[in-house]
Amino acid sequence: MRACTFLRVPCVPPHALGCLQVVPTEYFSRYGHVTETHQYSVSEYHKAIPSDGSALPAIDIHYDVSPIVAVVNDSPPSLLHFLTRLCAVVGGVFAVTRMADRWVHWAFGGGGPGGRRIGAMSRLTA
Repeated sequence: MRACTFLRVPCVPPHALGCLQVVPTEYFSRYGHVTETHQYSVSEYHKAIPSDGSALPAIDIHYDVSPIVAVVNDSPPSLLHFLTRLCAVVGGVFAVTRMADRWVHWAFGGGGPGGRRIGAMSRLTA
């Protein structure tokens, strides 16, 4: 009874709202085992209700089952997938290097008509 007296406010239970979301999940391991399980998400909200008696304390629980099944596949990628990703990384490195080279070349004024040339090409053409 003394739990609310030290706050010096009327002891009114709050309105609580809980949301429980369930997602069915199928987990395929690399060894061929299939595990059917569920992923849960819980949210909890509290709202104070007025102490004038216009609302009653309540607990609302919303239970939501997702119609979508999450499928988790733990198999390693194929060799072709690995080679494709490796080519993409190497191509990206070349593209960024060429772009940076062009910016440096442009920043130091080389390459334009009447512009000064830098590097090995200036020695060969001079």
